[in-house]
Amino acid sequence: MRAASAGHGAPVASPAGQTTHVVPHMRVEDLMRSNVRHAQLSDGTELAKLRVLLWPDASLDDHLAELGAILSTGTNGTLPMVILVSHDDAGTLTGFLEVGLRSHADGCDPDRPVGFVEGWFVTEGLRHQGIGRRLMRAAEEWARQQGCREMASDAWIDHDESQRAHQALGFEVVDRCVHFRKTLEGPRSIRMIPRSPRPRYRARCDCYAGVPGSGMSQSTTLSCSFGSVRARTATQGSVMLRL
Repeated sequence: MRAASAGHGAPVASPAGQTTHVVPHMRVEDLMRSNVRHAQLSDGTELAKLRVLLWPDASLDDHLAELGAILSTGTNGTLPMVILVSHDDAGTLTGFLEVGLRSHADGCDPDRPVGFVEGWFVTEGLRHQGIGRRLMRAAEEWARQQGCREMASDAWIDHDESQRAHQALGFEVVDRCVHFRKTLEGPRSIRMIPRSPRPRYRARCDCYAGVPGSGMSQSTTLSCSFGSVRARTATQGSVMLRL
């Protein structure tokens, strides 16, 4: 899944594997005061509507189905994952951040799992108020509890605002890349020319030839089959002749 920068509605994706520097630990009481908590199944519909704003290519029903699987199992596939949500004093969701474990990420220690930001979103009109920062700090604390020493994320290569948001929170760029694809046409039909059956020629004739030095002639039978002649003489057996 693509990640989005805090406070920016458009989905963003760029080179994965951006590593954080030191960020102060967030205690549970700090998490509660910041109006950030773990998403629950009861948040499904409201959270799915925010997801549609971030990833409009999928339908609301698609998001609801995916959220149901993540929130009920706490995993994405086989690895742990959590969705953190922010809310106002009335309880209305104002943003979310999805973070999960990955076995590796570009620029990170390949021998340790990495906390990876899969999605990061703050409602338009409430951005630049520190909501995205609080969501990220909560995600980092969750990753620490999973034994991670690094966090990674990604953003579109041309989304400068998203990149600045990551760097403001201690992320550093480790790679930039452009992905390519090409559509292949269907299999081309090849006209097969049927192979003609191998011709076979047979002939039989009786030949008479004089045997040198004998003063006699002898009968010879010839049969031909595809490029060869087999001659059988009355006195000396058969002889194969290649044409």
